[in-house]
Amino acid sequence: MKNPLLKLFLWHMIIQTVLYQSSSHANNTTTLYFGSIYALSQGFASKAAQGYLQAAQMAVRDINNHQDILKGYKLELIVKDSKHSPSYAVKEFFDLVSKPPQKLLIYGPILSQTCEAVSPIASYWKLLTLSPSATSLKLADKKVYPNFFRTSISDFSYNPARIAFMKYHNWTRVAVISQVADLFTFVSSFYLF
Repeated sequence: MKNPLLKLFLWHMIIQTVLYQSSSHANNTTTLYFGSIYALSQGFASKAAQGYLQAAQMAVRDINNHQDILKGYKLELIVKDSKHSPSYAVKEFFDLVSKPPQKLLIYGPILSQTCEAVSPIASYWKLLTLSPSATSLKLADKKVYPNFFRTSISDFSYNPARIAFMKYHNWTRVAVISQVADLFTFVSSFYLF
């Protein structure tokens, strides 16, 4: 994670939740549950989702194998498939929050459209939504997505570099070709010059 403040905030939230949680097991470890929603079975991002899931599973394994990181605690990832559908992602979110055990955060969804559907709902449960790849500029609106965080930058963040590139080459006319979806038209409608 590149942003140290976000990392500190997440660890603070985990520790704060753990202090108020009284579910100790016989072996004196407390399990912390993270829900995760990935587009695993269908669509263009399913291969990327498999990679994100493997990375998350490796991180959980490594943390669990090194008791000096979270001494007395064990992480467990509960995985759900969004099937590339915002409405199905919401269904899977409700499945995560309606069944025990209590989840500390939702890791994913990886797609912007599914994050836009799940994240505002997750805030009613005071759950953080952390996406490794959602890039939509809409997700930066903290009034709508107060508990959303990402480890990637928004699509809009690339615009200053694009503009600098065009100015460097003295380009005076530029065409923007994009897919007709909120994700792309929202970014291309902002100030290019």
